[in-house]
Amino acid sequence: MNFILVIGLMMLSMLVYIQGQIRERKLQKLLEHQQRETLAMQERLDGLEQRSEFLRNSALGVGDRLIGVEKKVQHELQEQVAHNSQFVAQPSEEQLYRQQADRLLKGRQLPSTPAGGVSRSEAKLMALVGNKKTTD
Repeated sequence: MNFILVIGLMMLSMLVYIQGQIRERKLQKLLEHQQRETLAMQERLDGLEQRSEFLRNSALGVGDRLIGVEKKVQHELQEQVAHNSQFVAQPSEEQLYRQQADRLLKGRQLPSTPAGGVSRSEAKLMALVGNKKTTD
């Protein structure tokens, strides 16, 4: 009877040992699977971080270029306004001649020579030339 009991205990201990080995293998496989997944996820994360860094740097570069273009446009606009205001403030000689000739043709009194303007005789001459061109 003791012999059967000893054999039964040995079989029971072998069964427990085998079940332990089976559990250990399953856990080892599960651990390896999780490690592979973790590694794959880490690689994906690294790739996304690289893309994100590339996009951020690109956006910063575009932003810097845009700011530079805005500064150039603003500078050009200021120069254009200054250039245009110069012409508005000081009419050209041709504009002064035309204004005086138009006044004379419309029968208006010509002012005495304005600063930078044309004389009465110059305006009359322009009016005569203008009349001759229109009648031809």
